[in-house]
Amino acid sequence: MKLPGASCVFLLLLLLWLMVPPEAGAQASCSSRCGDSLAACSCQATCENLGRCCPDYWRFCLKISPSSGTLLGGRDVTLLNVTFETGVPVTCRFARTTETQGYVGPDGRPHCISPLLYELGLVSLEVSQDGGKTFPWSASWSSVHHNKVPPSEKSRLVNETKWQYYGTPGTGGPLTLTWNPEGLPSGHVHLEVWGYNEKGRRLSFRHASFPVPGRRLRRRWDG
Repeated sequence: MKLPGASCVFLLLLLLWLMVPPEAGAQASCSSRCGDSLAACSCQATCENLGRCCPDYWRFCLKISPSSGTLLGGRDVTLLNVTFETGVPVTCRFARTTETQGYVGPDGRPHCISPLLYELGLVSLEVSQDGGKTFPWSASWSSVHHNKVPPSEKSRLVNETKWQYYGTPGTGGPLTLTWNPEGLPSGHVHLEVWGYNEKGRRLSFRHASFPVPGRRLRRRWDG
């Protein structure tokens, strides 16, 4: 039996459904969508000034400190507007390709360690709690050339001439490297030393890699 007015009611419901934006409601989330502009709201950084931020924008779109570091990596980055439980695994992905293992500090704030990057400028920083299956949190990281970092974050070769000509006749013995411990607050500093011999047309490279212990107290390396 056909009910009177049923077609009209169905048509009215269909029109109302079409008028509701697809992202409205549960789908209007910034999880894994920071930087996007949705139909109902925005996950872009400009949304704060425009008053169009999605309700969970401040939960998933991260503010970080510092926001930049040398492309050589090794910078400890703090995620400011999110907290994790202590002991939760933190996976950080830079430029959508390079993953590093982060950690949760005593205050519950997650930390990421910047990796060696082969590009300059703004790159994405994404964070996962499930071993890299999903990356709901994200921010922007500025990768800069190492000659742009402040002096307090640079290491210094003691007797640069000795470093340059090490291994040549009459040049040997210990090499010394110093740095500001406040710029490297991690428990271990990983050093890599590269050298080469100029013999004929081909270069012969030598490489040494090792950790140096001493959080904050270690100011120099002698090797």
